[in-house]
Amino acid sequence: MKNNKLFLSMIIVLMMWLVGCPAEPEKKDEKKDDNIPSQPVTNALSSLRNLEHFDKVFTLEYNGNYYLDNVINAEPTSDKALLKVLTEQIPGWKTVANNTSIANIDVSGDFACASIVANNASSVGGKIYGRNFDWSNEAVLLLHTKPYNGYESYSTACLEFIGIEKDWTIAEPTSEENIIHNAQVLAAIYAPMDGMNEKGLYISNLMAGDDETTDQTEAGKKAIQTTVAIRLILDRAANVAEAKALLQQYNMYSVYNTAHHFAIADNAGNYTVVEWHNNQIYFTNSRVVTNHYVNESIPNTELDEANDSFTRFNTLKTAGESKNWDMTPVDVKNALQAASAHQYSDSGKHLTVWSAVFEPNARRITYYFREDYEHSVTVTF
Repeated sequence: MKNNKLFLSMIIVLMMWLVGCPAEPEKKDEKKDDNIPSQPVTNALSSLRNLEHFDKVFTLEYNGNYYLDNVINAEPTSDKALLKVLTEQIPGWKTVANNTSIANIDVSGDFACASIVANNASSVGGKIYGRNFDWSNEAVLLLHTKPYNGYESYSTACLEFIGIEKDWTIAEPTSEENIIHNAQVLAAIYAPMDGMNEKGLYISNLMAGDDETTDQTEAGKKAIQTTVAIRLILDRAANVAEAKALLQQYNMYSVYNTAHHFAIADNAGNYTVVEWHNNQIYFTNSRVVTNHYVNESIPNTELDEANDSFTRFNTLKTAGESKNWDMTPVDVKNALQAASAHQYSDSGKHLTVWSAVFEPNARRITYYFREDYEHSVTVTF
């Protein structure tokens, strides 16, 4: 019997060794050097690539923790405050903001953007979303994230918004200096302009028709700024209802000193446009959104119906209605092309930097860059 007990004890010890005992808690007096990039940061920077055959389009894979809760709990209410959080409060991320400075973004002039939601008439089925991002001709990042405590997603960022100019080049990550140079791009995790997660939840950020900034101060709510809210929704919302509930938990602060609205949709067929006016949040069911308010309670004081926002809105709406909202990826691409920036602006300042067609059933996004609708790149996740 004694030998049996000894044998059983040895088996238990062996099983604990194979499974892995809990690690010893880190001692409070042991400090990590926050200037040293964490392993997820190093791995992500090693994945940074130029997208072949497309000028100034980059790709990045981030698998791991990027401390979304830390960022939200710090309540940054501006882009500069966000960088301060990344610098001071996120372990291993000091390299992100060391060389990063938010550009002085000029949002005046012929800005645009558009979004459309329909049924996917191809064999893939489910829903389909289309999005134009209209801006000046800047560098783009396609960002694939797999956070520890959130949904996998693909999102798109305009690198000008984190201070990266179009002529920025990747430094081979062979030295600490090069890692710091490349680390600036990681700030784009918190500056997505659109994206779709593994649950089929889609969101895009578009400018509304005026420069009304949002700075809500409702008691009992934490502050969140526009692009952090997009990251939160991609990481934590599985459908439109969850996205709406998340947004209602926070006081919204708009970035870049202008008005924003969100287009949100899910693969169950739900869709909404989220808008803010006089620091109140509004939800409106609309398959199409461009750059004027769609909620009838909000006046479009700075735009009249001759503005191209209404023209582009009607172009997309007509394209959807002509197909009874059953659209193939080609249909959506053609609609986006018809509503692209150069169709309505000859100033040369702005163009459709990217058009994207999202197919949640296939977890697939097809991108067209700088109004070249003959060539595309497709990502799946």
